[in-house]
Amino acid sequence: MPMEPNAVVWGTLLSGCRVHNNMMLGETAAMKLFELDPCDPWVRVMLSNMYAEAHDWGGVMRLRKQMKGGEMRKAPGCSTIEASGEVHEFLAGDCLHPQHAEIYTMLENIEAQMQMR
Repeated sequence: MPMEPNAVVWGTLLSGCRVHNNMMLGETAAMKLFELDPCDPWVRVMLSNMYAEAHDWGGVMRLRKQMKGGEMRKAPGCSTIEASGEVHEFLAGDCLHPQHAEIYTMLENIEAQMQMR
């Protein structure tokens, strides 16, 4: 590369390493990301997931302890949808939307229909 790789480049490489199960290169990318932003929990979550897929439970525990000790929290997943000109935001595990009961019922119905096929 003609320039020094930034966090986006290293993060993309780390994601690719997870997809292709390349632990050695993934650990290298993670170390570079730790240098660039030591407080970003995403890197530890990604690397921890890679360790879990490789059945390296010691690595998983080490990273989870680092996250707990540093009071790092992974941001919950977030989705948005626009319906009738109004934007609705949903967080993973969130029940604050005024129509959450109806939404979950509809999702359960869709899931049941998919299982029937």
